[in-house]
Amino acid sequence: MIERWRRANGFTLLECLIAVVLAALLASLPVFLWREQGIRLRQAEARVALMHNGRFLEQWFAEHQFYAGIRTPWPVLPVRGTEHYLIEFGARREHRQGHYRLRATARFAWLGTDFLIMDQDGKITLCHEQDSRVQCKEESGPPQSAAAW
Repeated sequence: MIERWRRANGFTLLECLIAVVLAALLASLPVFLWREQGIRLRQAEARVALMHNGRFLEQWFAEHQFYAGIRTPWPVLPVRGTEHYLIEFGARREHRQGHYRLRATARFAWLGTDFLIMDQDGKITLCHEQDSRVQCKEESGPPQSAAAW
């Protein structure tokens, strides 16, 4: 009889805490999913800008027969970045005739440390720095180590 009266009064403190924790976990899942989707969207915008710059550089090469010479500076990119990514030439110190690399780095910390690299062949890879080493992951292959940045 006493046991029945105790259960009729409501939940114990432990049951309430478990319910609150579960509700908080369920409420936070969409936030993480939304953030990841936002990062992918911003990276897609940066990919489009990289491809636009790549097309410009190919036209430049067709007209001038070089991207940059010893005394000739690199051409000014038509798209220097998006709202969330900055685009610049990468690996200038390893310049080889007929080759270039463009690098899109995040302007904001909430986008993470990942960056995009596009080479003269139009191949875009997603890279991140880990333990002072750059790791790149191609769309359809295993992770690869990038050249020194």
